[in-house]
This record gives sequence, C-alpha cells and structure tokens, in this order.
Amino acid sequence: MTAEGWLLVTLYSTGPVKRRDPAAWKNVIFFADWINHAIMSYEEVSAGVRALARRGLVVERAGGILVLSLAARKGLAAAYGTRKRMSVFKLWDAADALIAQQRVRASPVRGPSPGVYRRALESYGVAPADR
Repeated sequence: MTAEGWLLVTLYSTGPVKRRDPAAWKNVIFFADWINHAIMSYEEVSAGVRALARRGLVVERAGGILVLSLAARKGLAAAYGTRKRMSVFKLWDAADALIAQQRVRASPVRGPSPGVYRRALESYGVAPADR
C-alpha cells in the first residue's frame, strides 16, 4: 500500500480541494487519519499530488481546485462497484493498481504550499513539530 494510493482514496472520499484553502486540507488530513490512523506529512501530500497528477489521476481546475480526473473517478467507482460494504483497504489496493496502470506524463499540478498545510495541521490539532 503506497502513500499515493492512500492520498487517492482520501481525495476520492473528500472530493475537490482548493490548493490554498487550509480548511479543505484539514478535511483531507481528517479523512487520511480516519483511513490509516496516521497523519500525512507535507512531503507525502506534496509528492503524492505531483505523482497522481503525472499519472493523469488528479487535475487542477480554475481557481486552484484539485479534483480527481474522470479516469480516477471511473477506476475507483468500478473497483467499489455496487458493494455496500467494501473495506477501505481493498479500495486502497484498487487505487494502487489504478496508479500502476497509468502512463507517466508531465504535469504542472502541485499540492498545497507548506504554509497552507501547516495551518491545516494546526487547525486539525497537530503541531508541525509533532510531524
């Protein structure tokens, strides 16, 4: 299970997130913590967004809003299928498989700035020094 898969499942759960919005990133931190009982570091989030974007799974809309691409939404929805009770870890495995299937390309998409992520962590109740 990769950090990129963890982030992809988290973004699938949270929906669009504005790059410069600490409240939106606090929501991402919350869902990632709920999924894996751990807090993603800034490095994991930043590298993860870049990796997912290079594989065409995260795109940036006007206003700096990061969303899952149609390929990501379709791939995860197909993995989830019509199951009413799928383990989040099985979905994570499906996310890792989806990431591995995608071709790598150039992408200018990036995640939050260190300051935005620090404010989101503080808002969530985690001091950056704890990370």
